[in-house]
Amino acid sequence: MKMGEIGCFLSHYFIWKEMEEKGYNRILIFEDDVRFRVNFIRYFYEMMAEADRHINGWDLLYIGRKIMQNNEDFVINSRHLVYPGYTYWTLSYAVTRLG
Repeated sequence: MKMGEIGCFLSHYFIWKEMEEKGYNRILIFEDDVRFRVNFIRYFYEMMAEADRHINGWDLLYIGRKIMQNNEDFVINSRHLVYPGYTYWTLSYAVTRLG
């Protein structure tokens, strides 16, 4: 691993520790180079509602990422959620305590 990758991991690790220490059930993490799509807030709320309806006990949701494969399957009855394949450049994700 490169030093930047180690630093990135450690920053996430400390966020996860804080999540546990403060008793948060869910958190949303953004990288510093994230770029928001048009209507992001509406899209985000729709996606979270779909996850809560269609994926019982989800633990990790990619919010922003570089998709490396184009053959990902959609979650049944979902417009926004897919079962991700190989992913690179995670720009944002939601995680639960279980995750």
